[in-house]
Amino acid sequence: MQTEISDCAVYQYLSFTNDSGRGNGMNNASGFYTVGTTTVEFIATDPSGNSSTFYVDVVVKDVETPTINCVSPNIVDVFLNSNGIGILPVSEVNKGSIDNCGITQISLVPNTFDCGSWYAECNPNCYRCCGK
Repeated sequence: MQTEISDCAVYQYLSFTNDSGRGNGMNNASGFYTVGTTTVEFIATDPSGNSSTFYVDVVVKDVETPTINCVSPNIVDVFLNSNGIGILPVSEVNKGSIDNCGITQISLVPNTFDCGSWYAECNPNCYRCCGK
């Protein structure tokens, strides 16, 4: 009677590696990924040296909106220069705005004012004073 020998190995004898640079470099690719798609390559190798490669796309989406934190009360003084123009920098209004993935840009519109600047959102307690 002849015994047939197979080159198959049971799962527990397979070795896994991945190229993610995260986790343990073996079958674990967990860790922090940047927003976007990262393809992780896994290679399974059995004791006989046979291997197979498969790919997993790790997709990270930023779905949370930033939290804007502004000065309170919402009144800021803008001082006009000798040409009658005042520029309000974002840093005068922004007081610690945050986002889970970081904030790349904060803008203030409008940010340039003159003696003719008057906006309808102003309540009855608002006034303006321009000097020449």
